[in-house]
Amino acid sequence: MEIVTSYSQELSIALMLLSIIIASIAGVFTYFTYKLKIGQKARACCGIMYSKDLPYISSVIIENQKDKDLVIHDIYVRFGPDIYVDLLDKDFSDKYNIVVPPLSVKEIKFGPVFMYNVNTHRVDIENLFKTTKYKVVLSTSHGKLICNDWEKGWSAISESLSNHHVVVARPNRIYSTSSVYFKNNFETPAIDYSSYSEEVKYVIKLITKDGETMFCKIYDNNKKIKLFKDLTFSEEILKDEISIRKYLNKAKEKKLVNFSKIEEIYNVRKMMDSTLEHYQDEIIELKSESPWRFYTIGYINSKWENFKLWWQNRKYK
Repeated sequence: MEIVTSYSQELSIALMLLSIIIASIAGVFTYFTYKLKIGQKARACCGIMYSKDLPYISSVIIENQKDKDLVIHDIYVRFGPDIYVDLLDKDFSDKYNIVVPPLSVKEIKFGPVFMYNVNTHRVDIENLFKTTKYKVVLSTSHGKLICNDWEKGWSAISESLSNHHVVVARPNRIYSTSSVYFKNNFETPAIDYSSYSEEVKYVIKLITKDGETMFCKIYDNNKKIKLFKDLTFSEEILKDEISIRKYLNKAKEKKLVNFSKIEEIYNVRKMMDSTLEHYQDEIIELKSESPWRFYTIGYINSKWENFKLWWQNRKYK
């Protein structure tokens, strides 16, 4: 009888310990699941390219590290503690917000820049790209979110550079029309904020023989696209939209180019010049302040300026 009692006590203790272990494991899983649901957390990295002499952010990859949607209103790249470059240009249109699904990745692509400005001043930020560390900062539905940097990745190519005995063999394929490379013009699907560079002088909206709409670019350096490969655009032809329309219609009659009709001709260079007219000719070089100056002198100076403004306005109340 004592043996049975002792065995039952040992069994109950073992079951109790097992239940504690299971409850602890369940508690840990619940805690980490809860952490995935609360707050917001993301990683991001940028691609940088040059359009003539102007650097610009060509792409941003954002990884949502939480198990809920990340709603993005604005995307900034912050140089140092004080300079923000606005990537989405929400003054132009605020109808579109970016949603990154839970535990997912989104890529946003941007086109060339022909000018940077602060208020009515044109500014030069090229030196910031070369000398200053930057962070991707998001304006989200929960407020400000400073993205973590991506950890350094790995590739067989980089390993072969550090150890010359590494061999990388590449398969060669002719990709089908149903492949992702063919469908996306050899690019990964991304949210498109593309724009035109300063090399583009005109954009022509054409209607093809099949009734489809096509946008064709004409460059000021006589760089040719496939549709206009047999044409040469002289300075005389590029002087205005009427000359271009006449030249293309004549080329169509000679069967040098194939389209149904010209819907519209957009003078991109004129649009750029019209924008530049609103800003001062002098270009100011932006330099990032040190964190000490930004967080101390900048804070004190802002408080003092706000106080002076309040003091001046109090007599009008």
